[in-house]
Amino acid sequence: MKLKMTVLGNQAVFVTLPSETLSQLKTKADEIRKHLFENYDPICEFPGGNGLLKEWLSANNRIPEGYKGHERVVVLFKVQPDGEIADAKMLKQSKNEAVNEGALRLVGEMPKFRVKYYTPKKMPVGMALPIVFKDPNAIYIR
Repeated sequence: MKLKMTVLGNQAVFVTLPSETLSQLKTKADEIRKHLFENYDPICEFPGGNGLLKEWLSANNRIPEGYKGHERVVVLFKVQPDGEIADAKMLKQSKNEAVNEGALRLVGEMPKFRVKYYTPKKMPVGMALPIVFKDPNAIYIR
């Protein structure tokens, strides 16, 4: 160990270690870092990823008869450990009841999600999905 003055006038302690000890310390630090920053939350995704989810939603979204306007609703649901959708309910509702029913129908018809767990404890995963309903004949300017 050596005590030295830095360029700014501060004292610093410099420690010289054998390379074998240094490599052991680095290995131990990597192990600790791995356990501290590893994410053990389950991963849940639509089969094929978010890009295919958007395509699936646009292909299967049926605008209610006589609907005029542009609305965004949000549906909460749980993905069970086997990928099934359960407990769908509206988080952000529309004033139009047909739009709410259409959003719940759409979520109920979704195919099984892929779920990956990193721990033995398998619990349902909560998700929120925004769904947009817009009149196909209208032009919207932002």
